[in-house]
Amino acid sequence: MGESGFVEFEYQTQKNVDREGTWTLIATQEKNKELIYVGYNVPPSTPINLKFDKLNYKSGDIAVISLTGKPSEIIKLLILDPSDNPVGNDISITLEPDGTRKYELDLLDYSSGIYTAVILRGSAQSEEKFSVGLQTGSGEIKINTAKLIPYLPGDLILILGNTGSNALLIVTLIDPDGNEVKVKEIFSDKEGVISEKSFRIPSNAKAGMWSINAKSGSNFDTIEIEVLSTLQEGIQVSIKEGIKIPGFGHVIEIVVEGAVPKASVFIEIRAENGDVIDDSLKCSATSGSSCVVPWTISKNVLPGIYTVIVVDSLDSAKTTFTVN
Repeated sequence: MGESGFVEFEYQTQKNVDREGTWTLIATQEKNKELIYVGYNVPPSTPINLKFDKLNYKSGDIAVISLTGKPSEIIKLLILDPSDNPVGNDISITLEPDGTRKYELDLLDYSSGIYTAVILRGSAQSEEKFSVGLQTGSGEIKINTAKLIPYLPGDLILILGNTGSNALLIVTLIDPDGNEVKVKEIFSDKEGVISEKSFRIPSNAKAGMWSINAKSGSNFDTIEIEVLSTLQEGIQVSIKEGIKIPGFGHVIEIVVEGAVPKASVFIEIRAENGDVIDDSLKCSATSGSSCVVPWTISKNVLPGIYTVIVVDSLDSAKTTFTVN
């Protein structure tokens, strides 16, 4: 923001990545939030929406809710407690002539936990979660991503994991140079499950190993994800470390990408001397042209360098891995 008080922001849409429809732009300054709707390849519509001024509150705080919808329309606000039971009656709210409204929610009698605010307009509804009285210091944290293959600029990141129940966490996306690209406060649910899907690889992302850190008090976990600069042509194969199963052996994951969608992919593993160790593996590429096949390195597999060959209806690729 310059001396004029105006803010300019540019976002480069990506064909076949960004979805058509009404997009919501959210501008935040301290406790003030402004929601603006724009149409991507379609005329924009005006949905009902709500945003809280922060994620976690103390009992007795006043939560400021920013509401948007059609000018002067009447909407209903319903609060659900951590057991999904209504907190009191629903609240009727009339929006201002510009379609916005700030509503202050008194949390005086709210006990610790995760709540859901729901706004209703006829059959349309929108909801947002907020928490009261949550603390940091979650206990052991374990996170991972839903996607095993490398990411591309613009890809969404679904972060999954487990920790203590109803705990506050700070999640940070870090680029290969150590720069913090995005930092967000989230919470685990009453079962200790972590699920966060608001992170995205920037459109100008640098290729390399990126990291995701989840921290709560003195507890933390960090994982790495690979980001490619551009989409590679044809089928590719890579090896991902798996787990060790007592009594059976070490498991690797054979990651195939760029295959013909929904086509069968045949996988063969060969020893250094060319002997075929296993030719029974195959998978069917999803609509995203990828699939993952686990393979157990049993105690009978001798140390050495092994080659993995993958073949679909149009192409083939290979890579190697070492057994120590």
